[in-house]
Amino acid sequence: MLNGIEGKRYDYISPDTFHFSPDGKKLAYIAFSDKKCFAVVDEREGKHYDDILKGSLVFSPDGKRLAYIAKEGKKCFAVVDGIEKKSYDYTGKGSIKFSPDGQRVAYIASVGKKCHVVLDDSEKKPYDDIRPESLTFSPDSKRFAYAAHSGRERFVILDDEEDEQCYDEIMGGRLIFSPDSSRLAFIAVDGISCALSLNGKTRNTYRHIDFNSLIFSPDSWSIAYTALQGDICVVVVNSIEKKMFEGIVRGTPLFSPDSKKIAYIGKLGDKCYFFLNDELIKEHDDVLNHSFIFSPNSSRFAYIAVRVGKWLSHDSYFVVIDQSPAKPYDDILDGTLIFSPNGAKTAYVARNKDNYYVVVDDDEGIAYENIVVTYTQHDYKKQIHGFFFNSTGHLEYLVMEGASLYSVEEEV
Repeated sequence: MLNGIEGKRYDYISPDTFHFSPDGKKLAYIAFSDKKCFAVVDEREGKHYDDILKGSLVFSPDGKRLAYIAKEGKKCFAVVDGIEKKSYDYTGKGSIKFSPDGQRVAYIASVGKKCHVVLDDSEKKPYDDIRPESLTFSPDSKRFAYAAHSGRERFVILDDEEDEQCYDEIMGGRLIFSPDSSRLAFIAVDGISCALSLNGKTRNTYRHIDFNSLIFSPDSWSIAYTALQGDICVVVVNSIEKKMFEGIVRGTPLFSPDSKKIAYIGKLGDKCYFFLNDELIKEHDDVLNHSFIFSPNSSRFAYIAVRVGKWLSHDSYFVVIDQSPAKPYDDILDGTLIFSPNGAKTAYVARNKDNYYVVVDDDEGIAYENIVVTYTQHDYKKQIHGFFFNSTGHLEYLVMEGASLYSVEEEV
């Protein structure tokens, strides 16, 4: 049931396949009837198949296109915009990737013991294995890279050209392009050490580098990450080591949209320390991973801090906006802390006991039974859907009351 309107009934609807488009305007899921399954998008049924691989439903970034992996008999194939592609022995779920502009599609297909990338319906060179998470389009959608191996050799393929350098491993299979699409970076492992590889050249060897922390500045001039030097964590920016900690809060380091600021939060003892451009700003008992954000105009920042409960009391969670702490709650939903497009407002979803609230700046909204958000993984980071500021500056979100799901648009 969506917005109080009951949809068509099926033999079974797989609840863990509900998938909203990035703009929150479309809902897709997998349903079953007469021993066949099919994708349903905005109550429109797709073709019926023997199976559709769970986890394969994916919308293009603009929400206009949908793709998934279907199975008929012993063959698998991609279905893009309702059009069936070539059949293979296996097509890996989770490997379908749309380019940022939504115009290009890539996925991995297997024939026998070999696999290859299918890019815009063109089959590329076969390899022993290809990391599905490594399939990466550049921000301008013109370039494409992925990690593969043949025998014991692991290497990166960029625009159909194999890197001459081979490695023991490409850490996490994660490849990232700079925002201007001119540079490619990843963490390469050789033996017991690892190093940043930038445009095919390695630098700064460490015991370990957190590949999820690797980030370019928006102007593409700087690159930062966190690394282990012995047992000490260090933030590294353009090969220069910054402060050292026992741990680093995930989601930092983070560059501001104008590239003029860099924030990171380190852990020492039982405290977290927030630094902005290497200056200590504030300390807390704890800060939630991936909660730190800059406003779109770079002038403001916000994050979710934790006050650790003493004795029998519970931990409490509160948002810090420009150094000012807001009201504490029992919980604040992961990923819901956002700025409005002009940076003037903040919004997030908070919970106290059994009630959920939308909080705009310090103004708490009405209590709901549940506020529904969904998450997808993109570039190894969790992205939230169903809670956002739209193009008019209004806040949109989904509310669950009883068995009904309602879409709310709130002027703030």
